[in-house]
Amino acid sequence: LASFRLLRTRQRRQIIMAQAKGGVIEAPDKGPKTIELIYFPVQARAENLKMMLAYGKMNYIDTFIYGQNWRDDKKAGKFPFGSLPVVVVTKQDGSKITLAQSGSITRYLAKYCGAYPADPLEAAMCDSVFEHGQDMSRINPIVNIFSGEKFKQLSEEWFSSFEEKLGKLLPYLGKGPFFFERSTPL
Repeated sequence: LASFRLLRTRQRRQIIMAQAKGGVIEAPDKGPKTIELIYFPVQARAENLKMMLAYGKMNYIDTFIYGQNWRDDKKAGKFPFGSLPVVVVTKQDGSKITLAQSGSITRYLAKYCGAYPADPLEAAMCDSVFEHGQDMSRINPIVNIFSGEKFKQLSEEWFSSFEEKLGKLLPYLGKGPFFFERSTPL
């Protein structure tokens, strides 16, 4: 199969565990009815989204797409900017909205599961660290696509400045376990 859907095993286990404890993990009434994450069968730009979904204990459908299905769906305009990942949100009334760009999807999920500051300045501070992480994630295509001499060349270039890039995060970490010297995430 060129693409397939599966309900994440981890999420299924969380629902079973919650049911055993007498509760069910469900999105609030005002939240999405379903969330479908569509991406290639690699971690890369979808990994932080999956982490956010797990953190928020949000049930979702993980759809992998590649090959001819990817080319056909892209040509048909299924993806707003012609790239992945996208998240298809089915609202409570059944209408669907496709969200594109991993940064905006991350912020949406963070807000929905309570992991995004309400204060605009704190949100901007978090965004700055997130965007620096996005810049650092340019290693993804290097490790997921290239091989041989091209891989060696690109990875050497990227890792030559890795320590400097990582070091720029240290002032924001401070003394606490969370950024901006927080003792809790929010």
